Amino acid sequence: MSNFENIIFDFDGTLVDSQADIKDSLKAAIYKIKGVNIDSSSFKIGPPLEEMIKTILINISQDETNKIVNSFRAIYNESGFNKTFCYRGIENLLKTLKETNKRIYIATNKPENLTKKIIKKLNIDFFDDICTVDKIEGVFLLKKEMISLLIKKNKLNRKTTLMIGDSASDVRSGRENDITTIGVGYGYGIREEIIKAIPDFYFDTTQQLIDFLIHQPN
Repeated sequence: MSNFENIIFDFDGTLVDSQADIKDSLKAAIYKIKGVNIDSSSFKIGPPLEEMIKTILINISQDETNKIVNSFRAIYNESGFNKTFCYRGIENLLKTLKETNKRIYIATNKPENLTKKIIKKLNIDFFDDICTVDKIEGVFLLKKEMISLLIKKNKLNRKTTLMIGDSASDVRSGRENDITTIGVGYGYGIREEIIKAIPDFYFDTTQQLIDFLIHQPN
């Protein structure tokens, strides 16, 4: 078991693979607002929703972006999340961490209501606290701000706190908060970009991550 007492996870691409449901819902939202049928295989999952839309639809106005965001959220909220699942071994990892008195958290670009719905559906309600992009009303939180809020609110010791994510942004956000970082390569991020962000550790598979967190000797 690792010596880290507090573990902050990114959500999509780190704990759960939600890309099929996200792509389906975003494709439907774009078609509803723009009347354009786009191949969803080109969608890059991971960045904040507005950023994703502006990458897909170059030169789109902010007004149309907002309409697609609202449409997406309505469609996604009613999707049932039937194509979303935990990565292999993650459910047991979370359960084991909880049973061994580790404190586990989520910092995610996904809105709170959707995050909680998926947690409930997948039966992984093991978290001590969750910080989402919309945690503070009227404010769009950056990942580094979410991590900072979790640390301050829960009085976490930075020396024993770990951030785990599948993007360079996750790694940088952890580093900016002076905590240890792990980059993972099984999610949506680009390996080279994650490595360039200089994580303290990098694992290509969930099994490598599990071995580090659970089987590593003290």
